[in-house]
Amino acid sequence: MNKLLPILTLPMALFCLAPAQAQSLENTIQLPNGDVLAPVSILPNGDFSAGIEGWDAGGFVGARPDGNGQWMNNYEIRRDKEATLIRITCLDPDGKDFAIFTLDDIPLPTDTKFRNLLIIYSYRIAQLKLGELNYNTLRFDLAWYDADGKKIDNAIIEFRKNVPVWTDKEEILRVPRDAAFARFSIHFLGANGVIDLTNLKLQPISTQRK
Repeated sequence: MNKLLPILTLPMALFCLAPAQAQSLENTIQLPNGDVLAPVSILPNGDFSAGIEGWDAGGFVGARPDGNGQWMNNYEIRRDKEATLIRITCLDPDGKDFAIFTLDDIPLPTDTKFRNLLIIYSYRIAQLKLGELNYNTLRFDLAWYDADGKKIDNAIIEFRKNVPVWTDKEEILRVPRDAAFARFSIHFLGANGVIDLTNLKLQPISTQRK
């Protein structure tokens, strides 16, 4: 897999803290462009080194209701050289609605300076077939909730084409004003395909960009 930019390359020990510790923003990194980055991901087990701990699946899984075999949708933990990854497969044309999602809510920083999240991930996609509607895609869905558990909004990253080789991506997502926690899913929404994913991180960032 490609390497991330040097300014985001951090000692691996920083990413082994427990989720509760990940909310502490005392130790931050000043980036050359003036942004301030929290070095620890607030998403537990985003590299899947602990298997599927903290994740679950939903949608068309298990035995078909008509008793005619299994849905062709599943997920598995694999090894690729030095990396642990999750492979999410949704290849059943009759069950094109399959997601892997975090079991627990992801607390967001209370420091109002950190109203953005830097999402980083390594991925590849094969056999992607979009559905008939514009939103029938493979997507990352970060759902925002307020302190009372009311859903505020979604941040969505859509994938519409195959990516045959390991690719590293990063993007800054704006956290809504009243969001207290988030839920994350990887979703084939009315689409089919296979995605391999690892090194998934959500890092709070205080950005100078408007």
